[in-house]
Amino acid sequence: MGKVNDMTIEMRERVGGPFDCGVRTYYYGRNSDPHCYRGGCNLKGQYTESLTQQEIKEFHAGWDDAQESGFRKDYD
Repeated sequence: MGKVNDMTIEMRERVGGPFDCGVRTYYYGRNSDPHCYRGGCNLKGQYTESLTQQEIKEFHAGWDDAQESGFRKDYD
């Protein structure tokens, strides 16, 4: 399994994981409050803000990657 920015590819690609939530949070213009879904996204997983230090790091990495791209939802 490959590594990217100190994270495995699996961590970066897991839907509902901290990295994914960081990307989506930035995209939708929400506040940068670290969170994720245990066991999947929204309907399948359990929302939590109780994250490990590694998960917080993953959330912020997702936010930073999305911010670097500058791509955000256009609400107009």
